[in-house]
Amino acid sequence: MLLSSVSSPAEEGGYIALNSETGTTSQGDTVNEAAANLKEAKKDALWRITKKSTLER
Repeated sequence: MLLSSVSSPAEEGGYIALNSETGTTSQGDTVNEAAANLKEAKKDALWRITKKSTLER
């Protein structure tokens, strides 16, 4: 599954990464660090969504 991400400079320094499909955001000192942190945040969000869906059955 491919999910999009958008990275932009943060006002306080570093970068912010956003994934609109899962509603997750993350940050890092570099674009690569923000992207890596976002990857973990997306995994966690998808796991929670999957777990919630399973519990509601």
